[in-house]
Amino acid sequence: MKKLLVLSTIVLLAINANAQFQKGNKLLGFGFNAGSTTVQQQNMNFTQINKEELFNLSVELGFAVRPNLVTGFYLNGGTGTLETEFRAPSSTIYTSKLQNLGGGLFIRNYKNIKGDFFVFGEARAGLSYAETKNKTTDFIELKRNNVTAGIYPGLAYKWNSRFLLELRFADLVSLNYFQQNGFNGPSAVNQKSFNIGSSLGLGYLSNIGIGARWIIK
Repeated sequence: MKKLLVLSTIVLLAINANAQFQKGNKLLGFGFNAGSTTVQQQNMNFTQINKEELFNLSVELGFAVRPNLVTGFYLNGGTGTLETEFRAPSSTIYTSKLQNLGGGLFIRNYKNIKGDFFVFGEARAGLSYAETKNKTTDFIELKRNNVTAGIYPGLAYKWNSRFLLELRFADLVSLNYFQQNGFNGPSAVNQKSFNIGSSLGLGYLSNIGIGARWIIK
């Protein structure tokens, strides 16, 4: 009986040593992006200067339903401005306000390679909405809806009991539906597109995402 208890204890310790999480753990991640871009173009009769400033914030929360399986959701949003200036030779400036909001669901399955190193596969799907408004001179208002889904592979390293480091590669397969409508000056805009594809190819490893996640027990 004692031998059986000892053997059971050893097996449980070995399983927990290779388990990524305990059931009920939460995985929290944040991301942000802020940037400013200026592009100047010299044309035959005028100079065009585009200035864009953007700020985006995202949050992701996962729940461990099994030691190596996490399901959860993500939210993201951002705002910014786009200023277009025409010099010919007098200056005319158009300013647009940019806004976006999105969210979705994901499921991620981990498999132990050795020690604290893991590979994982992730499937996620989401919706996003964005709009551009410009009422400086000509009325411009564009609204965009986007539906995306994809499958992604990756590598993970459990740094300690609280933090997880991950590399997520480009999609193995992805679906995207895009719809845009509104007004661009006097012209009505109505655009729809759908595509399915994969990032597999010679440039695959150039599209890598690096992140850290906080394990909440």
